[in-house]
This record gives sequence, structure tokens and C-alpha cells, in this order.
Amino acid sequence: MKNFDKNQKNAVFICGDSFVELDNFGEESIDCVITSPPYFREREKNKHFNLNQSIEQYIESISKISSKIYRILKQDGSFWLNIGDAYSGGSLSLIPFLVANKLKQDGWLLNNDIIWNKNSYTPSSYKKRLSNSYEHFFHFVKSKNFYYNLTSLDSKKNKARIRDNRVISSTGVTGKNYTKIIQESLILTKEEKSRALLELNRVLDELRNGEIQDFRMLIKGHNKVVSKNRLEEINKKGFIFIKTKYNKPSDVWEINVEKNNPHYAPFPEELVEFPIKVSCPLNGIVLDPFCGSGTVNFVANKCKRYSIGIDIKEKFIEHAKKRCK
Repeated sequence: MKNFDKNQKNAVFICGDSFVELDNFGEESIDCVITSPPYFREREKNKHFNLNQSIEQYIESISKISSKIYRILKQDGSFWLNIGDAYSGGSLSLIPFLVANKLKQDGWLLNNDIIWNKNSYTPSSYKKRLSNSYEHFFHFVKSKNFYYNLTSLDSKKNKARIRDNRVISSTGVTGKNYTKIIQESLILTKEEKSRALLELNRVLDELRNGEIQDFRMLIKGHNKVVSKNRLEEINKKGFIFIKTKYNKPSDVWEINVEKNNPHYAPFPEELVEFPIKVSCPLNGIVLDPFCGSGTVNFVANKCKRYSIGIDIKEKFIEHAKKRCK
């Protein structure tokens, strides 16, 4: 995989042990990694994940695969890690936090701890224990200068636009020709008009460049209902801008679990769509070293990103291949 062929239209899949296969990848060759390793003592996989290992051994396995990911991830890349907790001796083991802390010690920066609220969940069989309905989804990066583009989300389609010198709001309501209002104003001074037109052009550039989603311009004498504070500012300056930036989602995501999937713990498509769109550039490469049924690869292809999936089970690889065709 040192020479990944971008002429390959479908996802590329490798049946094998990720601990071995990742050594064949070129250094800093991957834009984004999204994965969910086997949970603690949940499945007998191989020497790295088995039913008899201790929590310390499990965390060391996660650390080992993460160090391999660190080597092949680009300097501005992102590593999204979904991991669940487990009970041991009647107590929660706090595995997600232990893993996150170990990876921070290994050199990773933890950008976000996202709570995936699964909405639908399996009720607990224990009388004195609440049902578990969430999992952690960590976003790790190698440096502060990581790629992150919120304007790549679908909300970009719902931004204000300029048509015939009119600003059409993000809701589609016919907007105002602010330039004309400024030029024909009988209240603004010549100096205020000049400054208003200059700042309007700057804000329009912000809109064109995707820095803001929408804006309103309040001009002296043209807005009847204005708060006292804003009215004072308008009278002093002649105008003000109210900008709407792209809404940043919170770190709690309510996404239902995926059903009718041959894999025992499949990713919901919605869960991985956001990470792919914001942290992997168009035509970038997304990797899932524990790809299972290929959800990450399937969504990456839909989002016009290249993808690579690795899994040790051949039946999952075959299903993922069919799914991504």
C-alpha cells in the first residue's frame, strides 16, 4: 500500500492483521483514520485481542495499533476512535478514559471526546444497574494545525447568496440590496456611506469564502424594531452587521444504532459521515483498520473520498466489497 492507486474507483480492502498490514503503508500517507477496535474481552480475535487478556494488555494493544496509525497519518490528519467500556469485578473499568490517557502520553492530542447517544439500546439485565446507552468517540490529532473544514457539511447549501446585487437570506427570503439602500440614504453622511460600502464588501467576501453562513445589515433609519444597545451603536456608526457563522455541532450526537448488518457491532453511517466530511479533504484517503462490514468505506465513497479497509475476517471483507460496489 505504499503506492496507493487513486485510479481505483472502489474502496480497497485487505484481509489480514492490521498490526502487520499497517507496516506496509507509507509514512504520512493517510488523511483520516476512523475505526472501532474490538471491545475488551468481547470477541476472540487474535493475540492482540482475546478473551483472556487483562485490561492493561488490552490498553497496550490499542496503544500499539495507534502508534502504527500515528506513523502513517499525515501531520494534519485526524484519528477518530470509537471505544466502549466494560465491567470487571462488578465495577466499570473506565477503559475509554484509560485508553485516551495512554494515547495522550504516546503523543496524541485529544481534540474532542464525543458522546454517541445510541437512543435505542439493550436494557440492562442487572436490577441495580442502569442500561448503557452511549459510547465514547474520541477525535485525536497529531498537531494543532490539523485539517478541519466545517463548511464542507451540507449546511453550506443553506447559506445566504448574492443574486442581482441582492443578498438572499439562508432561508430563501428575498433579501435587500444593501448597496442601493446605502447609496440612496438621506440620513447617512457621505463619510458613513463610504465606510458602510467598504465594510459591506468585506462582509460579502466573508460570505463568498464560506467564513459566514448569513448576515443582516442594520442601517440608520431603515430598521424600525431594534434593541436599545444596537440602536445606540447604529446611531453612533450609521450601521452594524449581525453575522451568522456555521453552527458547530455539540459533542453529544444522538444517532441510532445500525440494524440488519452482518457485523456484530456496525458503525451507523451517520456517525462517520461528519468525521469524513470535516477532517478529510476531497479526494483524500480514509482508512479503517478494523473495517468490519465496511461502513466507513461505503460512506467515504459516497462523500468522494478514497478509502482502505482492513479486517482479519474474510467474510466481512467479502461483504464490504459487495457493499462498496
